[in-house]
Amino acid sequence: MKSKRLLALVAMFPLVYAPSAAAESSITDRLSADRSAIEVTSEPAGTTAIHVAVMSDLAGDEIRYLNIAASQASYVPPPGSPVVDVQAFGSEGAIGGWAGRLQTVEAAAGEEQAQEELSEEPQEELGEELGEVPIAGAAPKVSKKKKRREEEEEEAGQGPPARMVVGVDSGGWEGSATFTDLAKGGIGYVRTTSTYAGRVEPEGLAAGVHIATVIFGTSGSIAAISPSGYAAEVKSYFAKYGLNGGLAIEVLNEPGNSGFWSDPTDYAGYSKLVKAVHEALATLPAASRPTELCSWDGGEASPSPGKAWGEGIKAAGALAYCDGVTAHPYGGKNGGDGGALGGRKDVELAHSESGKPVYVTEVGWPTAVGQPPTGDSQQWTEAQQASNITGFVQWASATGYVPMVIYFNYVDYGSNNFYGIETAARKHKLGFAALAEASARW
Repeated sequence: MKSKRLLALVAMFPLVYAPSAAAESSITDRLSADRSAIEVTSEPAGTTAIHVAVMSDLAGDEIRYLNIAASQASYVPPPGSPVVDVQAFGSEGAIGGWAGRLQTVEAAAGEEQAQEELSEEPQEELGEELGEVPIAGAAPKVSKKKKRREEEEEEAGQGPPARMVVGVDSGGWEGSATFTDLAKGGIGYVRTTSTYAGRVEPEGLAAGVHIATVIFGTSGSIAAISPSGYAAEVKSYFAKYGLNGGLAIEVLNEPGNSGFWSDPTDYAGYSKLVKAVHEALATLPAASRPTELCSWDGGEASPSPGKAWGEGIKAAGALAYCDGVTAHPYGGKNGGDGGALGGRKDVELAHSESGKPVYVTEVGWPTAVGQPPTGDSQQWTEAQQASNITGFVQWASATGYVPMVIYFNYVDYGSNNFYGIETAARKHKLGFAALAEASARW
């Protein structure tokens, strides 16, 4: 996207979301004989995953969500969250309603091993699957099954987490008031640039907001950047902050966008940066090492230039050093739906051509109704913006290869760039609540 303020706040702050009883359930479950697990006894045709909600009590306190495979018939909740509810999910989203909350009996001391044998997913893996952020310095156990699964995913060139991170671009806003606003509204992760990240880290954490992804390099000349100097800066930052400084690092923002870079076809230069960062991060402890993201579409919204950038860095050997690729799939100014769906084909292309998980680090719909379209989007009503957000996140979650969706952006700016989920007067739009709900559900 051209001529926009940079930075992004990612929304994934846990909300108390009461499962709806309005829709008839089409999946059935029961407690296991020893009451330690939930057993799925039937599921509807077309089920590709089971959406699971765990909570501390039947009132729904401390509710959290994850997805498990449709083939997994037994599920043991983590300690402290004995109440479980399940829902069938297919390629188009939820199939029917929630099955209803069931309360298991929490394991007493020394019974962890027995519970682990009852579940197809070992107890020690559940913290990660629930989307919990690793603490710098921690050394989590790795089960044999988890290690085998990770090896299989690595061989396949993919491996998205069970829970998708959903968020919002900050557009440069920061400070305790901003972080409190986001956290209270249900948005608890931010995307930012290295310019602001050091300030976001302490104030954001105090308010309950974490950094999901941090961008190093937003404009200039790719060829002018020293790979060793760039990698040293990245390593120094994560050595200091660990994953509190960001779950992922983006190597340059929209490097194929001529609005930001003077040499947007320097694929070899970009690949050198990617390789240098990979080698620098490899020297850090695993608990401090972020996911390294490379731009697949170069930041352009249409498939044609995006394919050119992706093929360019692929030919230059960059993908060997990337954990995932980014895409900015704005819907564009044309098309039958006017761009309501976003550039989903761009995301599909990024995955099929790169073989990597696709991190959607920007997508959005402006609401300056009556004003001209932006460079990559028509204008929408606030209600349409909210609906587009919900639809895109639901679709992305169903793909199985999109670990993150970051909405652009937090606050309106410019004469017609009203992409914000807040107005310039700092009033929440309907999109704010839609994004917060999406972050809680997916």
